[in-house]
Amino acid sequence: MKDYEKQTQEIYNQMKCIWPQDNAWYDFTHSQILKFIYKYNRLFNNNDKVLNAGSGGTVYNIRGNMYHVDLATNLIKHLPNAYISSIEKMPFSDGFFNSVICVGSVINYCNAVTAISEISRVMSKDSYLIIEYERSFTGELFFKSGYGKNIVKQVYDYNGQHNHNLWLYSDNYINQILKENGLQIIDSKLFHLLSSLKNRFINNEIKAGYASKYDKYLPKWLAYRIAHNRILLCYKSF
Repeated sequence: MKDYEKQTQEIYNQMKCIWPQDNAWYDFTHSQILKFIYKYNRLFNNNDKVLNAGSGGTVYNIRGNMYHVDLATNLIKHLPNAYISSIEKMPFSDGFFNSVICVGSVINYCNAVTAISEISRVMSKDSYLIIEYERSFTGELFFKSGYGKNIVKQVYDYNGQHNHNLWLYSDNYINQILKENGLQIIDSKLFHLLSSLKNRFINNEIKAGYASKYDKYLPKWLAYRIAHNRILLCYKSF
């Protein structure tokens, strides 16, 4: 196991739930992820094998047999089809899954090239991937040296835990990795717009999170320049 995977495992094994309570930032993040997943409920069928990559113990109200993969034993050990594993190297055969969900900024803890390549490997042809990540084009980095870079490392406090090392990615970087792995982007949504910009100045996610309710009033050109999160629906074409 790689050093950054060990650190992630140690941090998350201390958590009871990955979604902090009474936190406007993460309440909004969670709601946007759920809305996007349920928008595409029709893609999940009763007999499908669905990979929840970096599950964190979250169970979605969708059809299919869900397989939970996570480094944190304590978060998924109570669930059926639970596998303690990095998403960079999973114990499944090629083309095993009909669809994949990888949300909660999971790939920001990983090597994005390796993780997306491995996700693509275990997906069957004509399957779908819903993936979400944190962007380097975030308002949090506005007028900072890391803004818009392909990869930039950030350290966060999260859910009572310190020293969360995340790599933020540019959209072009992720788009290229997806393309190289036969994953075509069908739909995308940006969120945490004003909240990310506000957090740039106050450095308090809870207070900044309340600004997210105004996201819908911002034009798309501005969203691209300041949104902290992006969620995608991708189709595996080969």
